[in-house]
Amino acid sequence: MERFTLLVISIFLFASITKAQITKGSTFIGGQISGGSYKQENGSSSVQKQSSLVFSPAIGTAIKQNLIAGIDLTYAHTKYEYSPSPVNEGNSFGGGLFLRRYAGIANHLY
Repeated sequence: MERFTLLVISIFLFASITKAQITKGSTFIGGQISGGSYKQENGSSSVQKQSSLVFSPAIGTAIKQNLIAGIDLTYAHTKYEYSPSPVNEGNSFGGGLFLRRYAGIANHLY
């Protein structure tokens, strides 16, 4: 636990003294992974279950200082089970373009 606390404090101090500007030509790589599950039992013979997983990578480039243009893709897999009915599964795909402008909130914080 002490190592974790020391790591968090070190990261915070490092982040607070660095110059927090995104220069033109910098590459942005990010995204998210999320998932969840749900289960409900309605008496002895009926069970409802749902699970999902979403993966969404993103990449972009700084076209000006503190201005990033990029693209993101999304993949989602969902599974529904409602006994005694059959299992339903599905995949979905998506994508988009984004333009992010980072503005200063406080000294070295964007």
